Amino acid sequence: MAFLPPYCWARMRPSNEQEVSQWEKVLGPDFMHVHHFCTAQAFMRRSLDPRKNAMDKRYDVQVAKNNLEYVFSHLENPGYVLLPEINMLMGKVYERLDEPLLAVRYYGRAIELKPDFTQGYAVFSDYYKHQGNMVKARELLEQGIAKNPDSIILKRRIERLETQESP
Repeated sequence: MAFLPPYCWARMRPSNEQEVSQWEKVLGPDFMHVHHFCTAQAFMRRSLDPRKNAMDKRYDVQVAKNNLEYVFSHLENPGYVLLPEINMLMGKVYERLDEPLLAVRYYGRAIELKPDFTQGYAVFSDYYKHQGNMVKARELLEQGIAKNPDSIILKRRIERLETQESP
């Protein structure tokens, strides 16, 4: 669980009131629901354990989905700062559940909410790359670079994509 962001620890295992108060100021009143997003992240990570069988992995992904659905249904602020990341994770959930239309919807929503969301473009591009749609993968990387001209992550991904595309 060390991979979770600091706001997760403040919400899931509050060590002091000052830390909780600090994150409430940064993330707003919807901070009270952030532990469900954190739980979803943890379960998605758990689902990658190679020792698990397919049924157990799917269970972990479903738990992540349920937690994200809770977040979506309880958020008060439609402009919540973590909403792009939450949508991106829901895209990953639907990708893992083999529901491509929903995966694309949530990935698209993530970058729509935050047009300069480098990680959103990278993950969405990876989705299309895994689908074998290199044209769409490249398009997304180019869109992301247009919004983030200095993004090393996106530039490296496009370089790797070009290497894979060349004969």
